Amino acid sequence: MKPVVIIVHEVRGITENLRLLASLLESEGYCVILPSLYGENYAGSDGQESYDRFFRDVGIEKATEMIGEIITANDGAGITLLGFSVGATIAWLHSRNGKVRSVVGFYGSRIRHFQEVEPLADVDLFFSIERGFNAEELVGRLNGKQNVAARLISGDHGFYSKLDFDSPEIRETNRMILALLKGV
Repeated sequence: MKPVVIIVHEVRGITENLRLLASLLESEGYCVILPSLYGENYAGSDGQESYDRFFRDVGIEKATEMIGEIITANDGAGITLLGFSVGATIAWLHSRNGKVRSVVGFYGSRIRHFQEVEPLADVDLFFSIERGFNAEELVGRLNGKQNVAARLISGDHGFYSKLDFDSPEIRETNRMILALLKGV
């Protein structure tokens, strides 16, 4: 059975870069699930509009339940959750689910509101410097938890959906993702 990677998108929905990432991971032998938390293939181009739509129509609680159902349906498959922004927060919330083997999250700034989570899964988190909170302080607190490796990376919040897939930043991010998945 192939290892399962569930990609949990950010508020912009399923972007072209996430589709390309899914294809890359499939070519490496992973079974990739890329669900839309919107119930449709929404891919917003405006960050504020997408943010408003996500929190009006979906929200973290509903999205967490949706991903939980997918985890349950794929139980026993060695699940990795790969999340971006709010998707990283949702993946973090599922890190305490014994059915999840590992979590990789990028710029999940809302994780700061859920620091009480004690992961059972191995968790690798990558944070950007943010205006709204002290990411460096959060990284320090999260690194004090068992099974968590958190670090700061260069790049703006949301860079994975904003930059060209062939950009050096995305190529480096994909290299890190593949290295973490192969280490699982």
